[in-house]
Amino acid sequence: MRNALALGLTLVATAGTVTWAVQQTPTAPPVTLILRTSQDRHTFHPGEIIPIELEFSSAIKGRYVVDGATYDRSGRLTIDTYRVSPDRGVVDPLLDYLAFGSFMGGGIRGMGVLGDKPVVVKLQLNDWFRFDEPGTYELSVRSGRLTDDTAPAATRYVPLPVESNGLTLTILPPDPQWARAQLKALLAQLDPPTAAREPREACRALRFLGTNGAVDAMIRRYDLPGCEFEFMAGLFGAPDRGHVVSEMAARLDAPDQSVSEGYLRTLSILTVYQEHPEFRVPQTADSKGRSGAPGEIAKHQDLLEAARAGYTARMSAAAAKKDPKARALTAASALENAPPKDPAAREALRDQVVAAFLDLPGDVQSRFLEYRWPAVATPAMAPTLRTLADAGDRRSSSGSLADLALRRLYAVEPDDARPRMLAQIGNPPQGATIKTLGQLPDQELRDLDQALAANVVNPRSGGLDSLVIRTALLERYASASALPAVLPWIDGRWSRLACDPLSSTLAYVARVDPARGQEMLERTVSTRAGVSTRCYQYVLGAIARIRMTPPVEAVAIAHLTDSYPDVARDAAEALGAAGSAAAREPLLKAFEQWHAAWNGRADDLRYTQAVPNPNAPQAMVERAYWQALTFGYGWHSTRADLERVQQWCVTDGCRNEIGGLFDQASQTRIRISSLDEPFAGISLAQHDLHSLAELARRVSQYPKGTGFTLDVQALDPRAAPDVSARVMKMAADLGMTIK
Repeated sequence: MRNALALGLTLVATAGTVTWAVQQTPTAPPVTLILRTSQDRHTFHPGEIIPIELEFSSAIKGRYVVDGATYDRSGRLTIDTYRVSPDRGVVDPLLDYLAFGSFMGGGIRGMGVLGDKPVVVKLQLNDWFRFDEPGTYELSVRSGRLTDDTAPAATRYVPLPVESNGLTLTILPPDPQWARAQLKALLAQLDPPTAAREPREACRALRFLGTNGAVDAMIRRYDLPGCEFEFMAGLFGAPDRGHVVSEMAARLDAPDQSVSEGYLRTLSILTVYQEHPEFRVPQTADSKGRSGAPGEIAKHQDLLEAARAGYTARMSAAAAKKDPKARALTAASALENAPPKDPAAREALRDQVVAAFLDLPGDVQSRFLEYRWPAVATPAMAPTLRTLADAGDRRSSSGSLADLALRRLYAVEPDDARPRMLAQIGNPPQGATIKTLGQLPDQELRDLDQALAANVVNPRSGGLDSLVIRTALLERYASASALPAVLPWIDGRWSRLACDPLSSTLAYVARVDPARGQEMLERTVSTRAGVSTRCYQYVLGAIARIRMTPPVEAVAIAHLTDSYPDVARDAAEALGAAGSAAAREPLLKAFEQWHAAWNGRADDLRYTQAVPNPNAPQAMVERAYWQALTFGYGWHSTRADLERVQQWCVTDGCRNEIGGLFDQASQTRIRISSLDEPFAGISLAQHDLHSLAELARRVSQYPKGTGFTLDVQALDPRAAPDVSARVMKMAADLGMTIK
């Protein structure tokens, strides 16, 4: 009760429910928080999901905002602090997992404004606690979800703590018959032929069930798509850890068990905990339900690596006896996450994956082709890629896999892929993308002009996705000969056409008929009344990402000071993303003019959740201006340039972010950590680049004779000499020096 009094709270009873009503005092917001269980249940079996609800309400409308987050990427949401009494028999199932190391937090969340209706956040208490002993428990929560939207900027996001009522829960004695029935029902939702399309909720229930039968089921299905985290967390949080470790180790030899890097990591960590119980974080009232700092185990990477090495050797010895799918998944996981350091061993493992590629699940195939392509990029993949690219069923996600396969086939066998690509350009199938079909080096495909126009004007199949790829192909490959057929079509639809096909079509017109394209784009950006799609807010940026041409740049420059802030923002972003050096001066003048209008009015630009601020979009205009000038495609901004831009900032955020880039802008060190698509890592000054071609463009923006330093220490030692030679030649060709 002392905490309640300190916060100005009063315990009241309403309709049989005890709540903490917050008094209007200087130290507590006038907000009520009610903690309850869904459907008002209070009795639960051990391992049963306990759904809880946090209901926030206030008599003051439009002032208080509630963070509606229900998860965190780290696995533990700590915005609320729970108290359970008695503390005995209550376990934090994630404490050992979180103690292993630091984790990235955050995630998508919704914000609710208190007013006519309360804001309700639905959670599952099992994420924080496991009840190992039957009995009656009292639960309450101190929430940090509340903020005051009317507070000054410096304190607007400071949480206002709110205390809930107390809630009574009763945990029944263990009931093996109930647990077996639950397990049977959950497995029916996970295994064919009755498997649910979205298995995550069943996987969560299996995670919390905690019995040895549930543990065995999770181990056998460890890599079930969408359930990897739930099963890992379930194995960390299971009551019988000895059984978890022994069963996971035994399953390494099972013919039908695929062994992923995540499986090995979980088994290795749990093994170290099992052998060194002194590393475990004590389960106390102060530690349970919190995020916690890295524990003692984080200091013993040597023990973890030793455990992993032992299990890896055992797994490798058993791999030849595994079923084809399990063998393929095991090899793929090893290549993807823990490839051998020895080049010969790595190539041998790659060859295993290539040979068994068709035995892999579709999501793993897609992951390799999209994100891990360098690991299997070899001509030996061509037969497999042809099989996948020619897959007939494009009514599901296999369409995107076929598109990926065709893209990679073009990389290893371009002569084999080209006729397939031309056929799809003439009549794009479901799942086709411009990223794949737009790779041909041809500037135009005149033989396909009529087909490209007909695909748009008279498509053989409908749907927005179909129109998106068809208009994209028109923009990429059609010559001016297709324009007479396309113009009547676009003239009759431009005001109601979806933004992506509109942008592609306008980009095409601007390319083949600049004067007409500029006129049509200006009409699109300037016409706001009666346009339901509101594409005028996005079309300049969208076209700039497709292809920047002089007509597009001219329209963007003309709208840098547009009275609609979203249009001005879009114009600045377009010029920053793809504008020529000639766009820099108009951007500077526009930012200076904007500064003159808003200087000293930073508070007027503040975004508010409760009561919309019509001036808030101007803060995004400010951001678009300074980012375009700082990272602009067509120029490099030095420290002196950034200091000039900074003087036109109105908000502290703008000043601080630009100031944080001063030192980077002065650097001439080129760092290359990877050239692997799509995660190439190249940096120069304040710029993050994605290819050597982008690097060459940036280097060309420096004065002739500028000296650079090249750092390739993070590259694969086998690739570093070739990359260094290519960068040295590029710099020499541009009149620069590199050491």
